[in-house]
Amino acid sequence: MSVHVIADSSAKLAGVRAVLERKHAVTSELLRGLSIQRSNIHVLVIKVDLRGIDNICVLKKVLSGLSRVQKRIFLVEDSAHLSVSQAYALGATSVLVGAIKPAELLREIGDEMPGNDADEHSSAAAASSGEIALASMFTAIASGTPIDVGAARQAGARIAPVPSGKQGRETRK
Repeated sequence: MSVHVIADSSAKLAGVRAVLERKHAVTSELLRGLSIQRSNIHVLVIKVDLRGIDNICVLKKVLSGLSRVQKRIFLVEDSAHLSVSQAYALGATSVLVGAIKPAELLREIGDEMPGNDADEHSSAAAASSGEIALASMFTAIASGTPIDVGAARQAGARIAPVPSGKQGRETRK
């Protein structure tokens, strides 16, 4: 599936791409960057600060050239009703609020988190979930949003499962 990402900073762009590139053909552009030729896009993922009128005006212009794309997922960092409403006014089919949650984003696109299929215990699935969790943490730090600690713990549990009966912290004497 072809996914096109639009963001207002290179840090946001890199974070979203890191989550999507393993599973999809990804193209991307900065909001105020050079206009590129886009074709055969199935999903738009937009991570732009919608609190400023300048960003909204530029984004409207970009989106007008992408009117044929049916699925538009907006990633909004603040949970303010205004930002969510603005995303829907710009044509969002769904809005994800807060830090990037890889599993949630992939599910919204139409995929599951790597490792959720029958091969969930393979080393490749564990490494993939770890890679996605790390990319999400770096993106959260770069954008000043909270880190999704739960996703990091899940990835860690896939990489190094805790034997049954040893769920708590061990202390050595």
